[in-house]
Amino acid sequence: MLTAPNPNDTSRPLFTTKQILQFYLDFGPSIFNLTAASGWNNSIPHAKFDGKFLYEIARKLLQETRLHETLTNVVIPTFDTYELQPVIFSSFKLKTVPSLDAKLSDICLGTSAAPSQLPPYEFRNGDHHFNLVDGALTANSP
Repeated sequence: MLTAPNPNDTSRPLFTTKQILQFYLDFGPSIFNLTAASGWNNSIPHAKFDGKFLYEIARKLLQETRLHETLTNVVIPTFDTYELQPVIFSSFKLKTVPSLDAKLSDICLGTSAAPSQLPPYEFRNGDHHFNLVDGALTANSP
């Protein structure tokens, strides 16, 4: 969110740090809705929250913005559960791996899909199919 360009002034970020903090304060209760999670059962492994509200708001805010449009170079770790390997969305790799130039909303949703909290996030970018979970799994080298 911090490196997404503002459509009215592409040299400025879409959101300030204060606005991002306010985003979490405003939308956190809807993203992590305890009422919706009340049927969560520890005996059956699945995500506690469905992620639907988060998906909706991320797509609305980031729209069609892609990785190559970020204001700075970024490195965003994720883990692909189909390929069973890390996927690093990096501005530095775009020339050699064009399939990484995905929508920022898809990348953000993939890297924030913490197992046991949110389901893996599945999307296509061109011919490439991704099924991503939390980037911390990659960054921490499980």
